[in-house]
Amino acid sequence: METKKKITELKGNWNETKGKLKQKFALLADNDLLLVSKQDEMLDKLQVKLGKTKEEIRAILTSCNTPAEKVENEQNNVTAAKEGLDKASKGYQADIESYRKETAAKVVANDQSIAEFKARIEHEKKDAKADYNKKIAELEQKNSGVKKKMDDYKAEGKEKWELFKEEFSRDTDELGNAFKNLAAKNAK
Repeated sequence: METKKKITELKGNWNETKGKLKQKFALLADNDLLLVSKQDEMLDKLQVKLGKTKEEIRAILTSCNTPAEKVENEQNNVTAAKEGLDKASKGYQADIESYRKETAAKVVANDQSIAEFKARIEHEKKDAKADYNKKIAELEQKNSGVKKKMDDYKAEGKEKWELFKEEFSRDTDELGNAFKNLAAKNAK
C-alpha cells in the first residue's frame, strides 16, 4: 500500500525519474520502467533485474525525487505517524477507562458482599461475630485500597499501564478469593 503511494507520487515526474534510473542503471530499458497501472509488476521486474530487495528499490525510486518532493513525502510520513500515535493513544486511554469501570463494578460487588455477609453474621455468637467483624473490616480496608489505587492511577505510558494492570489484577483476584474464603467459612 505504501509502495503504491510512493510510486503514485513519482508519476508526476516519471519521465525525469526514468531518465535518472537509466543513467544510474545502464542495463534498464524503457519497457522495464513502464509505470502505467502495473506498479507491483514493475517493482518485481526491477527487483529481479537489479538484484535488489524491494526496500532497496523503494529507496532508489525515492532518491529520484526532487528535494521538494522528498520534503513533502517526509511531511506526509510525519503526519501519518502522528495519526498512528493518536490512534494508539486513544486506544490506550479507552483501555484505561474500560478497566476503571470494570474495577468500579468489582468494588461495588465487594461492598455488596460485605453488606450481605454482615447481615448473615448478625445472629452469630459473640466470639464468632467479633472474629468475622475483624475479618470483614480487613476486607473493607483492602477493598477501599483497591478503589483508591485505581482512582489514583495516572496514565504514564502503555508499558507502565500493562505492569500496573497485571499487578492490580492479581491484587483484585486475591481480594475476591478472600471474600469467597470468608463466605465458605461462614457457610460451614
